[in-house]
Amino acid sequence: MLDSLDLLVIVFLVLGVVSLLALALLWLVKKPIVRRICLFALAAVSLYLAAANLYIGGVFFPGQTALGLLCGAAAIAAVVLDFTGKSSKTAVLSRSLMSAAAVVGLLTFSL
Repeated sequence: MLDSLDLLVIVFLVLGVVSLLALALLWLVKKPIVRRICLFALAAVSLYLAAANLYIGGVFFPGQTALGLLCGAAAIAAVVLDFTGKSSKTAVLSRSLMSAAAVVGLLTFSL
């Protein structure tokens, strides 16, 4: 029988595997459509982690709440940069911002 802590560990492992795979594909694949799909997958994971950090942090852990807000804002900014940017510099900035949001989100979710 699985209890809630076991389910939380399973969710964390699934999020970690999806994030790691999307991060690897985001930086290694050269096709723009695959990069955009990976960016959206990472945005969904980052926004979920930001919401979970806000829910878990609540009022009693202001550092976790602030990092959750920061990760959510970074994920949204990365998607907006990817849509509005025309040069390769904005694409690299968007990928870097999304990578940072996913990694920081996972780290704050695990603490």
